[in-house]
Amino acid sequence: MTERPLVSLKDILAVAESRSACVPAFDTGGGHTDFIRSVLDVCQEHDAVALFIAWVGSARDFGFRALAALVGALAAEARVPAALQLDHARDQADIRAAVEAGFSAVMFDGSHDPFEENVAQTRKMVQYAHQAGVTVEGALGTIARAGDAEPTDPDRAVRFVEETGIDVLTPSVGNRHGCRGFTVPLDWELIEELSGKLTIPMALHGGSGVAVEDVRKAAGSGFRKVNVATKLHLTYSEAVKAYIDENREHGWSRWSAAGREALKGVVAEYVTRLNLQGTATELRGRL
Repeated sequence: MTERPLVSLKDILAVAESRSACVPAFDTGGGHTDFIRSVLDVCQEHDAVALFIAWVGSARDFGFRALAALVGALAAEARVPAALQLDHARDQADIRAAVEAGFSAVMFDGSHDPFEENVAQTRKMVQYAHQAGVTVEGALGTIARAGDAEPTDPDRAVRFVEETGIDVLTPSVGNRHGCRGFTVPLDWELIEELSGKLTIPMALHGGSGVAVEDVRKAAGSGFRKVNVATKLHLTYSEAVKAYIDENREHGWSRWSAAGREALKGVVAEYVTRLNLQGTATELRGRL
């Protein structure tokens, strides 16, 4: 049987829902094959689904069609069911380019806009993307890198979901983007309130700054996706630099191999500790 190159994010989230699990969404590294292959190698070994995210700037630089084709081709070669999502898009043109290129999902991030504008623009993108069968994630509340964030208001979250028709909500619950070597505490009281009022899956951004045990706990409250990017970039860079420092006579292929092996360790930790073994077979049974 030939694998479909890219599968629906909604199908992956349905598998996660059946297990009360949270699926890691790994950054493609701007289309870097070491990042993509590392994820696929681990998922192949553990019979797990693969979920990729691409920051909008890197997707634009690499090329939307080229990135979707690359991830699809490598996933088909590895025989791993994989999805690809555009991350943090604020320009409608980027959403449309990703949909036309074959991305499985898009995230429209209007969280920095006034509420009514966020609703209107997100709803417009949902209507467009759903026509192509593409899953849409929306954001309410701002997630900071440093300094003050705006936590998600649960009552507004209910309105936002109802008025936009999004498939996944990204809330701000104490998580941060870009955490380098440290973790942050989540607002569990807010998480429980959101969980009690929402009926759609939630996505946990800033996963590099959330302890894996906290991700497991959040899965029990409706979080079905956790984004991991900064940790991958740091791990890869540090492994390659260390290899070069100790083996200056070797060329780039060995540097690259050192980076891939380090990435596999990170990916394997998420896949195994979040109990995602066997999700690939489960997903195939649903298609």
